[in-house]
Amino acid sequence: VSTQSTWDTWVGAVVGAIPPVMGVAAATGALGIPAVAVGFLLFVWQMPHFMALSFMCKQDYQKAGYKMLSAIDPQRAAKVTLRHEIYLLIGVPLLFSTLCSMAFLVESLAIHIWFLSRSKDFIRNPDAESARGLFLLSLYYLPIIMLLMIIHRLGEEDQTDILGVAGLFS
Repeated sequence: VSTQSTWDTWVGAVVGAIPPVMGVAAATGALGIPAVAVGFLLFVWQMPHFMALSFMCKQDYQKAGYKMLSAIDPQRAAKVTLRHEIYLLIGVPLLFSTLCSMAFLVESLAIHIWFLSRSKDFIRNPDAESARGLFLLSLYYLPIIMLLMIIHRLGEEDQTDILGVAGLFS
């Protein structure tokens, strides 16, 4: 796909998100909110992560004949990072609202604002420095979000649908 279309990143993101979804579904016995939330998180996170990485390596991709968005249209690649960070900013609290305490929602906001800021920097000035900053933050993002999920996880008896999303997946 990489030599044919810029859709390779999206295809790779789906492939990257499926194994964790399968693991959560197997562990919980259902393809419910926890599995959907983890799949969403991993799929959407891959866009800012990989757009920044591919921007830093765009000459190598061009030499190899890959049609990477960052090599063809760097400004559009930067916009993809911002759009997907907005998805994370809205989607992660929404999907995890039934699984984690309100403290998770508040504390995760800090890293989302930081991620959003780096994405905006990348749009304003799509260069190696802004891409590297966004990429490095993307490496910290998942462990921090997952640690917050562990710390603020609600027991099954305490899980409530405070934002009304449970009905979307049943």
